[in-house]
Amino acid sequence: MANSSTLGERLRRSAYTTRYAWWTQIPGLSGVVARHHAPGTRPVLLLSLPRSGSSWVGKVLGAAENAAYLREPVTQGLKEEMSGGIVRNILGDTLGEHYRSAALRALRGIPKFSRNIATSPEQWGLLGRSSRIVVIKEVNPLALPVYIEAARPYVILLLRHPAAVALSHQKLGWLGNPDTVAGSPSDGDVWLRNGWRQAEVIASALRTLATYEGHCVIRYEDMCLAPEKEFERVARETGLQFGPDLEGEISRTTSGTVDNGAYSVQRDSRRMAWRWREEIDPGALRNLREGYRRVPTGYYDGDDEWLSL
Repeated sequence: MANSSTLGERLRRSAYTTRYAWWTQIPGLSGVVARHHAPGTRPVLLLSLPRSGSSWVGKVLGAAENAAYLREPVTQGLKEEMSGGIVRNILGDTLGEHYRSAALRALRGIPKFSRNIATSPEQWGLLGRSSRIVVIKEVNPLALPVYIEAARPYVILLLRHPAAVALSHQKLGWLGNPDTVAGSPSDGDVWLRNGWRQAEVIASALRTLATYEGHCVIRYEDMCLAPEKEFERVARETGLQFGPDLEGEISRTTSGTVDNGAYSVQRDSRRMAWRWREEIDPGALRNLREGYRRVPTGYYDGDDEWLSL
């Protein structure tokens, strides 16, 4: 039996959803209503490798007054099916059709989503829906062609220094699993293989975007060092409103301490930009860079960007 605190939280969430988005809970009706009251502007897709800061960037962008935000609707919605690896090429995969359907449903704002995906039910009310922009954050850059085919969203590709990503993988016990080294050369250690894998995934996404109209590439470090300036720029390019709601979320999420848990969106943003330099082993860093530089990306290729403390 659920304890009282868990039951209380479920009841609170249920009441919250019922108040603002009751129509999303009625099977059959929700899809019909969503299609006939579609958001009126181009959806926004925030895409990155896992552990690149997309939870924070997505939460801030999703706080815009005209946003309707979904956190990993495809990955979380297909969690059991994706257990074999999140970062993978869906084209030709047995999961392909399910993935395409989930991507289309998310980008069109058809709300068959749980509370941990549609984190702000008040954004999904019918009133004003036509003026909202669906914003989704996802973590499989190799699936970018599927998202483009589904709804031609405005794409934000978020990059983070490979050392920060690899160090986060190590802390979570992911370093060496299929998502972090798949297809990589066999002539190096796990750090070299991780660097190659990151570069290969990023290069694939950049190739897809090279001829695609409606995208931008942003760096996590730039967002951390000048959040107001960078979020305002992204909002302007996507049509999201850079107003009190979004500005307030920036202030709230950049004024915390660094160590608030692996999935926290609170941060001392200036320190978080290059914090990996304080922690990574110099030998691991050299091997990571060796793997990363084997696949040209045009990002993080300067010597000064690979210095540890």
